[in-house]
Amino acid sequence: TLQEQRRSATSMLQLVAGIVLDTPITQTHRFMNLRFDWPSMRHGSAPPVKKRSSTVNFPMTHVKRSLTVLVVDDEALLRWSLAEILRRSGHSVIEAESAENARDAITGASTPIDVVLLDYRLPDSNDLRLLEDVRRRLPRSAVVLMTAFGTPDVMQGALDRGAYCVLSKPFDLHGVAGLVTEAHRACRPH
Repeated sequence: TLQEQRRSATSMLQLVAGIVLDTPITQTHRFMNLRFDWPSMRHGSAPPVKKRSSTVNFPMTHVKRSLTVLVVDDEALLRWSLAEILRRSGHSVIEAESAENARDAITGASTPIDVVLLDYRLPDSNDLRLLEDVRRRLPRSAVVLMTAFGTPDVMQGALDRGAYCVLSKPFDLHGVAGLVTEAHRACRPH
């Protein structure tokens, strides 16, 4: 809808202004305080009724290494924004704009990919087959599916195919770094 497009554009402008002005993401010396506000669905949960909101405190001492994150989205500004936020959080980022580029990035990655942020609808993929392929190629990686077409069937199908969670677009970009860390911790072998 027009209202969602305006919200998404406003969110992008706020993000770009924050990056250009070098304003910090909410952070203290010992804890990174992250607030997530997104309509989402996690594995094993019922379809969302309303927007979820939670605040998570991650002790900075538990951040042992940067993660390698593959960001797959055909919207250049969103892909760039996600990559910038993740890089500013200390992560390595690989970007792909299509399913073919994502497959090539997975094959050619010099370090293991820890987390994949995957758009549902791409120019050469508009179903869950790419998610299945990513899960098959990267069984130890967390996958977060992003979509503006989050029907209950798509959301449940993504979770059934191994997605950590589904983010409905538009979403708050500032919570993504924390979500990536959370997804990695939840999906890595103990």
